[in-house]
Amino acid sequence: MIYLVILGVMFIFAFLDVCEEEVFPKYRYIFLAFFFMFLFLFAGLRYEVGYDFYSYRDIFRVVDLTNLTKLDLEIGYTAFNLILKTMGFGFQVVLILIAAFSLFFKYEAIRKYSIYPFISLIIYFSSNFIIQDFGQIRQGLAIAMTLYSIGAIKDRKLFRFFAMMTIAVSFHYSAILFVPFYWLGNIKLSYRKMGIILAASVILYIAIVLGGIEFVFTHVIRSEYILYKFKAYSGDPIGFFTFTFMFRVFIFAAFVALEEKIRPACKYYDILRNGYFMAIIFYIVFNTNEGLATRGALYYKMFEVFLIPYIVYGVKDKLLVFNAIMIFYLYTIKDVIGAVFGRADQFSPYNNVILELIKKGFSQ
Repeated sequence: MIYLVILGVMFIFAFLDVCEEEVFPKYRYIFLAFFFMFLFLFAGLRYEVGYDFYSYRDIFRVVDLTNLTKLDLEIGYTAFNLILKTMGFGFQVVLILIAAFSLFFKYEAIRKYSIYPFISLIIYFSSNFIIQDFGQIRQGLAIAMTLYSIGAIKDRKLFRFFAMMTIAVSFHYSAILFVPFYWLGNIKLSYRKMGIILAASVILYIAIVLGGIEFVFTHVIRSEYILYKFKAYSGDPIGFFTFTFMFRVFIFAAFVALEEKIRPACKYYDILRNGYFMAIIFYIVFNTNEGLATRGALYYKMFEVFLIPYIVYGVKDKLLVFNAIMIFYLYTIKDVIGAVFGRADQFSPYNNVILELIKKGFSQ
């Protein structure tokens, strides 16, 4: 399958990124730009491929001024569709432009904040590109904006941060969960403070299990809609001893343990640590709500595209640790890979508008 071929080529470049320290760095960002340009064309030109292709195409076909706010979608996304439709463009332009914006901001984030950008590229491609940029395109763009906003958080550029978050939330409401991070990102967290926060998160989890959320939204805030949305994603606890969660804890622990070696090379250390810590807290507190524990925490979990390269940087035997982490990481995303193979009709064979035009040309 073409997706695994792409991943294999990325591994070769990630290997060079870690091991070839004399020649490769001179061309690192040229190669990185090439890969992102390829991914932009791969995602933007896809035709009848991906999770939500048909549903988004249907939305584009029906959106107009009379139902702009009635489609149960974020206003930014529906307005974006309507503007392009009014200008005479087709649905393919929607995919192309969203892919362009999403991939550009992710490229800029990886270029600026990662010490080994090709390790970041592997992590992004494996866990985010196929799911978000090939299906959940609204959240894919929102994630791109939040990743890029790390610089604004570090430099305390409130207006720039809120401008990016306004765009993110207008495309996917879940991005609102990232807004408080402007104030939380630069906080110095001691081990004691982290321990207190972890203990509080466990208490909140127990309170939710015992019906605390339902009580608050029924008797205090009295919002039946929010309660309905919360219950819609609630169910049995996901669990705390899954391989995926334990791997997340390991990554965080390694990043903290290697602080002395990583911090001098990483001016965003506190932001990256605090963000990934938030991902763990989200998973604990909302363990009974898969939507918040996974998709809601995704804005913070995506920080692993930066943490993992810095962990490799901070150890003595970089190649050994690189191979070990990549093996374990790919195991943690086995569900993503399984989803691709399990829904082969939505991902394979890969098709794009150019190939479709060629097919139609030969058939006439």
